Amino acid sequence: MTLAAYFTRAFAGRFLAVLLAFAALFQLLDLLDKASAVLERGRGMADVLTYVGLRLPMFLNQLVPLAVLIGALTAFMSLAQHNEIVALRSVGASPWRLLRVLLPTVAVIAALHVLLMDQIVPRAEQSLQEWWAARPASAAETAEPAGPVWIRVGADIASIAAVHDGGRRLDGVTIVLRDGEGLAIGRLIAREARWQDGDWTLHEVDTLTILPNGVQRAGHRDRMPWPDGPAPENVAFVANPTEFLSVRRILAIMEGAWSGTRNRAYYETRVQKAFSIPASSFVMLLLAQPALHGIRRSTVFGSGMAIGLGLGLLFLVFQGFLAALAEADTLPPALAVWLPLALFACIGGAVLLYLEE
Repeated sequence: MTLAAYFTRAFAGRFLAVLLAFAALFQLLDLLDKASAVLERGRGMADVLTYVGLRLPMFLNQLVPLAVLIGALTAFMSLAQHNEIVALRSVGASPWRLLRVLLPTVAVIAALHVLLMDQIVPRAEQSLQEWWAARPASAAETAEPAGPVWIRVGADIASIAAVHDGGRRLDGVTIVLRDGEGLAIGRLIAREARWQDGDWTLHEVDTLTILPNGVQRAGHRDRMPWPDGPAPENVAFVANPTEFLSVRRILAIMEGAWSGTRNRAYYETRVQKAFSIPASSFVMLLLAQPALHGIRRSTVFGSGMAIGLGLGLLFLVFQGFLAALAEADTLPPALAVWLPLALFACIGGAVLLYLEE
């Protein structure tokens, strides 16, 4: 129990230090680019602190696997530098036992990472977007008008010229009505649409109906319901999409219950990546094993840390490259997401077996 507590403190302290240090660095670099725009929008340092607080979860989400790697490498190097690894090996403590001691801590980190990625980051990004939109825009930001918003509503397709009030008021709505086979059977052109009491109402609507024999009938109505219209939140999302989505929202997009802005392969890859997040931290722990090898007075002392860091960075690059190919529908999502994990887990396992000898 004493050994487990000692190793856990050594690793957890360094993990948190690395995570916060890198997050602070990334936040500083981001502020160098955005600080002037933030300060122009309101209440000085209060806005800067709000911006920092909403951006921080996104940086933490990206840095967790790297912090696990560097935290484990520095912890192992510190133990090796003080000859503690040699002492433990002399009493029969194998590298596998040292690794096993840290598994519960990494499991907690992985679970918190899943919570951060699936719940906290999407909410933080959405809040940041809403907070930013509530501030007066500069002349540069309003110089070019936004293009129309396209959204699929069941079998129909709608084009919206402008979105207001968080998706509850729409200007210039054009709806192409389609049958089950995707053929156009009519068109509605409304001056505006309003969301009231849980329902959509179209105003000043020009209608066009295409009969089965090809005859077209035009008409006009001052008001008419839009019972199959999208949720205002969905319209707001399509108008200003966010990068991070919860698994539940991604599955809703894939099932057609929510309209997205990317191809299906992109969302399939995101789902696979969400389930692979816990495994990434464990692979990083495995790749840090070379730092356990060596003694302080050896001429090659420190090479283990370099090897572990190189393997970890190569894993991140390879993982990101294959994920990008999968999101572009070039590779199957499952293969692109899980192949790097399996490959580098085998490499880490081979290093562990070598150290066991």
